[in-house]
Amino acid sequence: MISPRSASCLDPGSAVVLAGDDRAGVYTARGTITGVPVVLYVVEMNEANEVFEKVRCRHVVAAIDLADREDLPLIGVWRIEAAAGIGNELSGGLVHVYAAMMSVSGRVPQILTVAGSAGGGMAACVELADVAISVGGRGLHLDVANEEDARAATTRVLRLLTGSARAGDVVAGCHQDLRKALPARGQQPYDVEPLVRGLLDDGTFEALRRGTAQSIVVGLGTLGGRTVGVVANNPRDRWGLLDAAAARKASQFVRMCDAFSVPLIVVVDVPAFLPGIDERWGDLLRGGAELLDAFASTSVPRVVLITRECYQGAYFVAKACSTGVTTVYAWSSSGVDAAAVDEVIDPEETRMKVANALSHRPVCPERMVR
Repeated sequence: MISPRSASCLDPGSAVVLAGDDRAGVYTARGTITGVPVVLYVVEMNEANEVFEKVRCRHVVAAIDLADREDLPLIGVWRIEAAAGIGNELSGGLVHVYAAMMSVSGRVPQILTVAGSAGGGMAACVELADVAISVGGRGLHLDVANEEDARAATTRVLRLLTGSARAGDVVAGCHQDLRKALPARGQQPYDVEPLVRGLLDDGTFEALRRGTAQSIVVGLGTLGGRTVGVVANNPRDRWGLLDAAAARKASQFVRMCDAFSVPLIVVVDVPAFLPGIDERWGDLLRGGAELLDAFASTSVPRVVLITRECYQGAYFVAKACSTGVTTVYAWSSSGVDAAAVDEVIDPEETRMKVANALSHRPVCPERMVR
C-alpha cells in the first residue's frame, strides 16, 4: 500500500497505486493534484533500504515510462535521511533513472522535490528535472522550509506548466503605471522583481533559481490567467549584465518554456557593462551566444519590453530571429530610438499591449480586471 504520507501528495481519493515496496522505500501511483492528472513516485531512503537501490530505481523508471506513454506530468519526491548514502550510481540503478528522465525531457513536465542531501547521484536527477524543489534550501529552482510548502510549490508550478491556471479571456490589469517600479535617477540600480510582479497577475509570479546568477531573473506566472515565462535583466546585480552563469540560467529556462509551449516576456534593461575588456568580450559574448541560440530555437510567441536602456548586444540577443511571433516594445521614457523597436508605448499601456501581442487578438480594456 502507498503510505498516507505519500498519498497526501495527491488529491484525496485520487491515488491509484502502481507499486508500494516497503523494503525498498518506494511508492508509485497515478492520481490528480488539484484536478490535474499526474504520475507520482516517492522514494524514502534510509540506511536500512540502501541495498534495494536497483529495485527502487526499477519502480521509478516504470513510473517515468508510464508518464511518457500517457503524456502526464511527472511528480517525484526523494526523502533521504542523513545517514543514507547514494550508492555507486553507475553500477547501481540510478543510471537507469537518469536515462529515463532524459528520454522524457521536454515531453512531459518533471517536478522534483528533494528532502535531504541533493549531492552525489542525486545531483544529476536535480539537473535533469524541469523544476527541482529543495526542502531546507540548497539553491535549487525553488527552496522551501518544509514538505507542506514543497507540496504547495509543486501545485503552483504544475498548474503553470500545464496551463491549468487559465481563466478564459479575461486579461489581468490595465492602466497600472509600472514606471513606479523604476528609480527616479536614470542609471540607479534597482530590483526588477517588483516590476515583473506588477506586470503579471497578482501573486502569480514564481521566480526560479533566485539564489544563482542574480543579474538575471527567470520565472513563471500568468497574464490574464494564461501562463507566461519571464526573463528579465536585474540591474540590482552588476547592472543586469549577462555573464556565462546568467546566460546558462536564462537559456535553460527559455528552452523549458519552448518545450511546454509557454510564451515568453523578456524585460530588458542593460544600462552598463563591466569595465574590463576581458569580462566584456569574454563572458558577455560567450554567454550571449548561448542565450541567442536558445532564443533563436524557440517557436513560442515572445514579447520584448525595453524599460530604460538596452546595450546593443542585449537587444540582439533578445530579438533573435525565431519562428515565434516576436514584438519589441520600448517605454516612451526609455529614450530608445523608435526605429529600433516595433512600437514605443507608455508604461500604463504595458499590460494590455503585452497581452495583445501574446494572444494574437485585441484585448478590450473594459474586460481587463486585476
